[in-house]
Amino acid sequence: MSHSMRYREDIDGLRAIAVLSVILYHLGFSFISGGFIGVDIFFVISGFLITQSIQNDLNSSIFTIRRFYIKRIRRIIPVLFVTTIATMLVAPFILPIEALKEFALSVTSVSLFGSNIFFWQHIDYFSVSAELKPLLHTWSLGIEEQFYIFFPLFMIWTSTWRSKRVFMVTAIFTLLSFALCASPFGASHIQANFFLPITRFWELFMGVLLALFLSRKTSSSESEASAPNKARLKPSVPNLKNSSESEALAPNRTRLKDNILALLGLGFIIAPLLLLDYNSIFPGINALYPVVGSALIIYSGHRGESFLVSILSNSIVRYIGLISFSLYLWHWPIIAFAKNMVVGEFSFGLQISILLLTFTLSALSYRFVEKPFRQKRELKEFLKIRNGFTALLILGIGSLLMFLTLKIYYPNTQEHKDTNCFKTEATMDSIKECTFGDRESNRTFILYGDSHASALYPAFKAFAKDKKMKGIFISLSGCAPLFDIRRDDGVGNASNCTGEYAKNIENFLEHNAKDIDHLYLVARWTMYERGYILNGRLQKATHFLSDDTTKSTTAKQSAKVLKKALISTVHKINDELKIPVTILKNAPTLHGDISKRGLKNVTREEYLSQLKYTDGIFKGLAESDGVSVLSPIDILCPTEECMMYDGNEPLYRDDNHLNHKGAMMLRPLLK
Repeated sequence: MSHSMRYREDIDGLRAIAVLSVILYHLGFSFISGGFIGVDIFFVISGFLITQSIQNDLNSSIFTIRRFYIKRIRRIIPVLFVTTIATMLVAPFILPIEALKEFALSVTSVSLFGSNIFFWQHIDYFSVSAELKPLLHTWSLGIEEQFYIFFPLFMIWTSTWRSKRVFMVTAIFTLLSFALCASPFGASHIQANFFLPITRFWELFMGVLLALFLSRKTSSSESEASAPNKARLKPSVPNLKNSSESEALAPNRTRLKDNILALLGLGFIIAPLLLLDYNSIFPGINALYPVVGSALIIYSGHRGESFLVSILSNSIVRYIGLISFSLYLWHWPIIAFAKNMVVGEFSFGLQISILLLTFTLSALSYRFVEKPFRQKRELKEFLKIRNGFTALLILGIGSLLMFLTLKIYYPNTQEHKDTNCFKTEATMDSIKECTFGDRESNRTFILYGDSHASALYPAFKAFAKDKKMKGIFISLSGCAPLFDIRRDDGVGNASNCTGEYAKNIENFLEHNAKDIDHLYLVARWTMYERGYILNGRLQKATHFLSDDTTKSTTAKQSAKVLKKALISTVHKINDELKIPVTILKNAPTLHGDISKRGLKNVTREEYLSQLKYTDGIFKGLAESDGVSVLSPIDILCPTEECMMYDGNEPLYRDDNHLNHKGAMMLRPLLK
């Protein structure tokens, strides 16, 4: 039997809730601190609608893989192409060179529908801040399109199965994906859990399960309606009173059930919208609430009788839902560009201006891009698989040309990288790849640190060359160069910092102490005292330090562990192993990313305030252990204001790492 797919106005209304949640959250409206769950609502809607669409085509015997992808191309490619091209045209006028290189590669990933994988790999120390990436929002498109690679094949494969069997197999897939998402593995690999499809597919599968359930229910009802009514064969005298009461009560019971489910679903969405925030563990178990809430709302509206249907079907709400795809694609590049130019939080006036611009561009792109390619016959005929992939190819080739041009004309002189020499037990022979300077010299020093040691590597490389010394480079991003500490936040590069790497370094120093003339400790010390603070907010990757006696959950605890570990590490190296130690204080932390326009200079007084706690530790070590302490204050803060630029050239890569030029300014400190 052929079934036509009924248009659900309330689902467009649910789309409106999803997209408004995301936009208001990204704009910084504090009352909607969990607005990021809007994407999870979209996932459920997508899974539900795509399943209904495929089922409808299968029932009508018109489904083909080609037809499926043509429909997806007409839905996605036109407005994605327009918004991405527009972003590419604006980006060179706003983004700094290094950010522009990364942006070009992100466009390439968008053209391959793999931006979720790209951003999973590129949110790190030496990448521009996540909020400054104009195409970060396309990660969700990557998840959906990766789902659509195999899902049509799954539907064809199971099309001859009994509906109950299809439902059970889909439920197993859903549970497996959710189990991984909510598992300790997911909790300890937060970025992978957020961006990878295997831990997100369960959200789309939830929509699939709902569509399969409603399909079974509809088929069952139709079968019952068409079956012979055996009761008619028996003459009887009907009880007219009871019959009329039952007929009157049945619709009321159904409506009451739908209203209860709608109210419950709404609660499951509103609660996380208001209670979750950027520090909440997500996705994990917290993603279950908006996903279940969305499914309940969609289910409760399938008869069109719940109170929420009339609200979500309101013409204004529904229109926002209709343009939601354009809204989603336009809003983030506009916000990201604004964040690149504005220091601090957005003013209310700027928030409203961005909102108005987003709605204006979205309404135009819906009217003149989305609708024509889905409705006009000549455009529908034009935009088939070949031309759809041609559009993606244009984006891919154009972005690669942009990247290669920038790479040729603006080569990256920053020589930063983590070293792998000490991931296992090391010897002088096994670490040759981690040496620099005069490798044949009998005089050796060690540069040991975190990503700040990597940032200052050019200065130490020049120092080694000038002094004809051999340098050994030991760097591990996100991990303080200290013994017997670890990070327990489980985010980003926390897995680097388990203590095993430091233990290998300690063993190496014990076995080679007589051959090492000096050791430099270089790190962003203030971060391990206060935590990783970006734009005034403590990040999930807190960088709090823990040891065997303290599992730090606060900055105060981490500061105590830092002091204890720094003293014991210096004592071990300087006093026991007799290797002279020099500690280099970190550079001033700026008020925001160097790429932001109008950034105010850090004052000398502010810099001294940043260093107050660690300066106390360093002073004690200098007095008790005789270690040398180097400060960049006179070089970077020669007046009452610290330098961010030398003329027109920036000295920083972000808000705390010096770039090549900034690093080379500190070369005179090394003697």
